[in-house]
Amino acid sequence: CMGQKMSTFQTKDADFMEPQELAQLLRSDARPGKDYLVVDVRDGDREENGWIENSLSMPSRSITPASMETFAKQHAGSSILLIFHCQLSQVRGPSARTLFERVGNSVFANSTPRPRSIILRGGFQCFEMFAMAEGLRHVLQR
Repeated sequence: CMGQKMSTFQTKDADFMEPQELAQLLRSDARPGKDYLVVDVRDGDREENGWIENSLSMPSRSITPASMETFAKQHAGSSILLIFHCQLSQVRGPSARTLFERVGNSVFANSTPRPRSIILRGGFQCFEMFAMAEGLRHVLQR
């Protein structure tokens, strides 16, 4: 398993954000819930393992096309960066992001700007290891 506003924040990969990129974002003056939102789609493992500060809990077991459409509509006309993750970002996180993109194609058809979505590479597990090694324990909640 890097102080800028989201409108200028770019990741190296169009589909993935590296743990160090999220750490940089959390240390910047970007506003959680306005400029970016970390979307944690873990189920019970969120409570067991902790979470990233200011993240939104959206348990994968409760995600449906209708619930994702409602979520997408809340961000219509916004350029917010949505960062999806689960424990490892191998199944639940990417699946939620894929559903968001699919639903978003119709929700945002005539909407500008449009939210951007991305997956946290390695999920919470890699981010937690990085945060602990870098002295960012304060961004982890239990």
